[in-house]
Amino acid sequence: MPDLRTKRTHRAIVTAFRQLLTTTPFDKVTINDIAESALINRSTFYVHFLDKYDLLQHIFEDVLIQEQIDTSHIDQYPFELFARVKSSSIEAIIKRQTTDESFVTEFFKFFIEKQIERNRKMTELERCFFIGRVRAIMMWIQRTPQTFNIFTDYPTLDRIFQTGKASVAVDS
Repeated sequence: MPDLRTKRTHRAIVTAFRQLLTTTPFDKVTINDIAESALINRSTFYVHFLDKYDLLQHIFEDVLIQEQIDTSHIDQYPFELFARVKSSSIEAIIKRQTTDESFVTEFFKFFIEKQIERNRKMTELERCFFIGRVRAIMMWIQRTPQTFNIFTDYPTLDRIFQTGKASVAVDS
């Protein structure tokens, strides 16, 4: 069991990183920035986390646990999961980081790829198709004049995900 000092340091690192993510693009945040903000030595950071990606994964995992966000229906409602996470304690971070490609990639990896891996009943091919459908919808929104927001239009996007049809959308 970690001692109190270790817990405080861990919490300081997480808090500093979360604060940095509300003001600075994820791609621009360095370990030195985190250490300086947490008032620790750079080497101390590495006692707790492998890198900033590991720390970000920790924050995502913590949100699921602390806010009791159920991921068991991700195979049917992935966009609803995005909306629930967006409305969590990391909402300010997500709002700030939506244009940072590295953050979006890590968000996707965690909330889609990692969560779907936990679903043991899917075959590898089914997992790949699932990931592909979510990515296809996101690409479709980006590449065409769609006005969908993945965090607010989740009922429509989940319906498109399930049916493969965008009858309610303007398809280009």
